Amino acid sequence: MKKVIIVIGILVLLAGGAMPLINGMIMEKIARQTMTNVNEMNLGSGSDVKVEISSFDRGFSSSTIEWRIDFGILSTLYGVDEIVFVETATHGYGGVVSETRLDRNPWFNDLINLHLSGKNPIHIKTEYPIFGKITSTVTVDGFSIEDGEDIFYVEPASIVLSLDKQIRQVQSLVHWQGGEVPGKMKIGRISVSSAMEKITPFIWDGRTTLELDSFKVDDQSEQFEVKKALIET
Repeated sequence: MKKVIIVIGILVLLAGGAMPLINGMIMEKIARQTMTNVNEMNLGSGSDVKVEISSFDRGFSSSTIEWRIDFGILSTLYGVDEIVFVETATHGYGGVVSETRLDRNPWFNDLINLHLSGKNPIHIKTEYPIFGKITSTVTVDGFSIEDGEDIFYVEPASIVLSLDKQIRQVQSLVHWQGGEVPGKMKIGRISVSSAMEKITPFIWDGRTTLELDSFKVDDQSEQFEVKKALIET
């Protein structure tokens, strides 16, 4: 009996020690299935935007994944053909947590180096739990950017996006502390919350709420002000 207990104990320890590897395998399956679901959803809605995992280097306790989003015909609108995301994931015992970089994009590096003094204000963290929804959190540090003679001061912001693995339910929460072009425009705090459920690729049901603390235009040619706005759809 003691030998059986010892053997079971050893198996439990081995299984526990292997959890980072197992969670890394689960995370890869989730990532690839999510990519497939996103592409099927875009195709079903008539969009030619395509998501691709161009490389997936999975180790025992960590993985490096390169994602690419091809904007298709929308590239003419955005002026960018694709976005490359490099995700570095750490395999834990309860799931996987990753951080994502954008520095494989020349246009992004140009923006940082030419307009933001070489400091990247964007930080992306994603959690892949064994059970439950995938959650991505984007935080943006405050920064300023010049546009001709004007300087736009951007306050910190955060975006939390949560979705199930089948992309049937999507929740998002956006908080932005506002921004200002001195002497011309000032935007107060903005919050946007949304909870949507997919009915068909074309139809989503849910609710979106936007709260605006204040918005003021005080230019020489135009004056306009809004306070405490609430919009629900």
